[in-house]
Amino acid sequence: MHDIIVIPEDFDLSEFSKADPARILVVAPYCLKNTHCPAGRNSEKCILNCKLCDISSISLFCKLKGMKFRVETEGKTQFMDYLADHYIDYDLLVAFACPYVMNKIGYAVHKIFGLRGVVAPLKGDVCRSEKKYLNGIKGKNFNQTQTDLKVLLRILETVGSPKSISQETCSNAQQLVVKNRRG
Repeated sequence: MHDIIVIPEDFDLSEFSKADPARILVVAPYCLKNTHCPAGRNSEKCILNCKLCDISSISLFCKLKGMKFRVETEGKTQFMDYLADHYIDYDLLVAFACPYVMNKIGYAVHKIFGLRGVVAPLKGDVCRSEKKYLNGIKGKNFNQTQTDLKVLLRILETVGSPKSISQETCSNAQQLVVKNRRG
């Protein structure tokens, strides 16, 4: 079981409280969308307030806070191509990923593009192998994933706010990070 990872390992979660919301990129994969999504499951679009999946909640939250939100429909290659063209527009990243790619994405995003932030795990019917991941991208698997947004939304609620993240929130999030590092 994976918990959130921070990139790089010494990233201080309180940086979110000091960040310009427009310079935060929040990314979620299409498999977090409901299989009956009115915008289309493999679409980058989201219909706000449909409430069928977490994508709707994340998208609305980002819109209200002024953060950039993207739904990735073709996996890590599309995401890396997007970053190659736009990474200078962002300082911080919040990404959701399956356990199969979350460490790879976190490492690449920091090493190649210098971005810092968090990668949160997907839960449910997640890709645990390259075969399942590739079949999902090709539309052969109809995985339905979920995520627990509680800690991340509490962190992101402080974006653009003069208040810093509460010690309790930082402590809870750091406990998840430490737990993940221990394996």
